[in-house]
Amino acid sequence: MCLITCFSLIIYTIYYYYKYSKRKNPLPGPLPLPFIGNLYQFGFLKDDKEISNKFIQELFSSYGDIFETYSFNERVIWINKIDLAEKFLCGNNNIINDNNEKLEYNYFYLRNKNEIKELKMNEMGIYFNHEYSSWKFNKNVLLKSVTLPKFLKEIVIELQEQFKELENYWNDIEPVKSDSVKSNLQIGSSTSSTKKNNNNINNNIMRHDDKIIDISKWINCFTLDIFLQSITREKSFSMANYFNQIMKDDEENKLKGIEPILDKNNLFISRFKNSLWLLNQFNFKLIGLPQFFKKFFIVYKLYYRKYFDDYWWFHESLLTIVRTRRLEISNSPQEKDLKADMLTCLINYGLKNDDGRATTDEEIVFMMKEYLSEGIDTISNTFCYIVYYICKYPTIKYRMIEEIDSLYNNQNDTFTYFILAKLYYCEAVIKEVLRIHSVQPLISRILNEKENIGGYTWDNGQMFCINLHAIHNHESNWNNPEDFDPERFLYLEEKKAEEKELNEKDYIGNPFMRKDPLFTFGLGLRSCPAQNLSMIILKTMVVMFLRKYDVILMDKNLELQVNYYNMLNNCEELKVKIRPRHNNVNH
Repeated sequence: MCLITCFSLIIYTIYYYYKYSKRKNPLPGPLPLPFIGNLYQFGFLKDDKEISNKFIQELFSSYGDIFETYSFNERVIWINKIDLAEKFLCGNNNIINDNNEKLEYNYFYLRNKNEIKELKMNEMGIYFNHEYSSWKFNKNVLLKSVTLPKFLKEIVIELQEQFKELENYWNDIEPVKSDSVKSNLQIGSSTSSTKKNNNNINNNIMRHDDKIIDISKWINCFTLDIFLQSITREKSFSMANYFNQIMKDDEENKLKGIEPILDKNNLFISRFKNSLWLLNQFNFKLIGLPQFFKKFFIVYKLYYRKYFDDYWWFHESLLTIVRTRRLEISNSPQEKDLKADMLTCLINYGLKNDDGRATTDEEIVFMMKEYLSEGIDTISNTFCYIVYYICKYPTIKYRMIEEIDSLYNNQNDTFTYFILAKLYYCEAVIKEVLRIHSVQPLISRILNEKENIGGYTWDNGQMFCINLHAIHNHESNWNNPEDFDPERFLYLEEKKAEEKELNEKDYIGNPFMRKDPLFTFGLGLRSCPAQNLSMIILKTMVVMFLRKYDVILMDKNLELQVNYYNMLNNCEELKVKIRPRHNNVNH
């Protein structure tokens, strides 16, 4: 039996590489292995985030603008230049059918071929939906909900209230003395590293009111609280829970009497994160999964039973929340002005949309899950990258502060979302951070008809991976792409205004008139419907933070600690020193 197995494997390996040598449109790329392709190089077998991140960064520099890898037996074509991704950038084109109607469906590209019906993710929601009519209906509902002026006004107010709670926690953290910092940095250090740390301390003299925090942990809790509250209409107490964790040895300042609430909410959040992990498995790690896997799906399901159980527990919890809120709305007097949280907006617009039917509870639940999964980590990681880069470039930081101060007379003033539009330089900084460090660096697309891309004709069903990080840092798109220069976006805004004035119609119809290939929020029809909301949230967080605090990296030579996980570049840790501004900053 062993000899037969070995002989079969040898024959299959020979056959595999023979087929590989005869593949259509051969491109450069790492040599795949039978059965698993290049997954071992992505850290798939060890679930190694660092290996995955490193390998992804090396692909572009090693193989150029277009190359190939294999996920199991699925061939993936990588695109790293904007002109090669042109067909994926437009919402529609000049392709017409027999009735001379433009076919939007031709540009409705799937993200992958996985069809796990047990999770319903391919027939509901937006992000992973394979059903065009369902996807279009859901996207329209979500887009209308997140662009309602009333919702935008309330989310800005809620962000400010939430940030005040965050400030209260920071105020209760004891300032760290300079000697203590120096001692901690020197423990276990070599002579050379000690010298380096001492230099950092000398350059960052501690003040009596300085606080040292890991801002990546705090901001993740902050965004988790604000998004969950907008969806569930209840506090999740993530910040309170994290505060108690770091104050576990300080019984005097530790929050008391809320342990049962924290335990309940921790369970909810834990099951939400397990649900997100499961989706990541099927929609990133298991791309190209062989068809025979479906026959053994029950084995996989039993092995990861906890994650499947948590997925449906979380789903049913959201379903209960939707039904409860729908009943509250139906029982409310018509003249009553309802609160414009995300859940209420989804239900209300779903009742009176223009598509001829109401949104079902199941559809709302899947939109809620995508709003949470796509929003929380994206916003929190982006904010951490903003903090990192403005600390590395203090001149830029102080210019942002000057712009913010010019719009507000008092640090404690409440502001509306209308005033955020005047933060031109802050927006340019946010865009430059998103360019130089894409939170979601990769986007997958599946062709649904034959296309010519990169000088090759590709068949229906071919999978492409668009490397946004490479596009955003490609020298053919940007002058000095390695430089952190927000000014480039101020210049681009001026150019866009001129072009729009010269040819309004062409400007709207052709995205290549924009001259700024920044596609942080996706491409074409599949682009993120909440991109404007994301910018409003980020601007609000930047204003609330910089008008109250100056921020300095604890280590000026620090490199960002980033791992690629759940399809995002995640900031693992970012320790900074925050200092109350007292209406002025020492430049």
